[in-house]
Amino acid sequence: MNQKESIFHERKQEFACEDHQNQETKMFEDLFRDFLKKQTGKRGDLSEHDLLIEFIEHFCIKNGIPFRALMDQLERSFLVRILSEMNGNQKATSEVLGIKPTTLYEKVKRHNIRFRKDSI
Repeated sequence: MNQKESIFHERKQEFACEDHQNQETKMFEDLFRDFLKKQTGKRGDLSEHDLLIEFIEHFCIKNGIPFRALMDQLERSFLVRILSEMNGNQKATSEVLGIKPTTLYEKVKRHNIRFRKDSI
């Protein structure tokens, strides 16, 4: 395989990975909307702890989502949100989150998060 074919193959793999993540994200968003619909009217009766337990039960037990997959999706969504608010600045984001920049870098890499910094 020559260099151009190798680069093409790598990009194709990246797009396949991104497409899988987008499908996973959409599935989680749909399940979360379903969870919120079921909680309408019940939320006032539940403590924050009970609401969290019901949230986890909804995903993991009722919908068969592995707990680790749920936590990964929540972490990814949270990181994307904070990075967006920090204009992609990983150093500032790590400070806000109270983690080392290298830890944030590894999480960004693991979740395949990409972003562009906006010009000022």
